Amino acid sequence: MSEKELGKKWDRCLADAAIKLGSGLGLGIVFSVLFFKRKLPNNNVLDLAQEIDCRGYRHQGMT
Repeated sequence: MSEKELGKKWDRCLADAAIKLGSGLGLGIVFSVLFFKRKLPNNNVLDLAQEIDCRGYRHQGMT
């Protein structure tokens, strides 16, 4: 096997691996969004700000 043929095989192997990795990652994201989606409260940021304010952190000079 010549060096040129070996280089072509490695190029094809790496290209196939990149395609499979990308498609697997994409499908994993899609299926996790579709099947494992949890409903989060709408006011997460506001709830967190109120919790911090209630603990007194903002009133002690820590912003």
